[in-house]
Amino acid sequence: MPKVVKVKDKWKAKTWLSVFSASVFGNIPIASIPVNEPGNAVGRVVSSSLYDLFKDDPANNNIKLYFQIDKVEGDKAFTHVKRIEYVHEFLRGLIRRGSSIVELIKDYRTVDDVKVRIYVNVFTQKTINTSKKHDIRKGVDLALSSKVPSISFDQLVQIAITGKLAESIGENIKKIERIKHVGIGKLKVLGALPAMEDLNKATPSTQQPTTGEPISSSPTTSPSETSSSTQQEK
Repeated sequence: MPKVVKVKDKWKAKTWLSVFSASVFGNIPIASIPVNEPGNAVGRVVSSSLYDLFKDDPANNNIKLYFQIDKVEGDKAFTHVKRIEYVHEFLRGLIRRGSSIVELIKDYRTVDDVKVRIYVNVFTQKTINTSKKHDIRKGVDLALSSKVPSISFDQLVQIAITGKLAESIGENIKKIERIKHVGIGKLKVLGALPAMEDLNKATPSTQQPTTGEPISSSPTTSPSETSSSTQQEK
């Protein structure tokens, strides 16, 4: 008689962890994930839309949030923000014939020593020449260079998702050319975050962000047309 081999059910052996959003988003439960060992979950990335977190404005479905697990306690996994970005369909929908797209991609460092890469998309009302594109990129960089190093990473996340960062950029470049739309296309952390104790020392207490606006801002007048000019991603 042949020997019966029992097959072990791997799913029954797994542990389920509840994953919580970063503290800047109020430690809201965002997912449940199976793991063989709870410690192995550290480093995994879990995504959610901004709308799924707060259920407030359907426009926030256009904003994707990526959280990286950095700590596991029991059956709970805690995270930090790894990346924020527009969904690609939303960005494509902003392109119009007869205007220009100007992009800046550059790295900055917050006051609590978090290195971030910020992707800014500027849509103009009409087609512009290379000289004006250069001036716009310079104005965007000036706005970010004066703002980002003076605030914490959590504060940067807040002003990015509420549109305040895009508004300040728009204010800085509106005299160069009529701007249809300014958006933070992507914001991501480069490398590991400093130890959480160091972040807590450097970061003033912050409130859970309000999300009345998406990650972008349209600082001026009504739309017109689109022809693109982009800068290579670093």
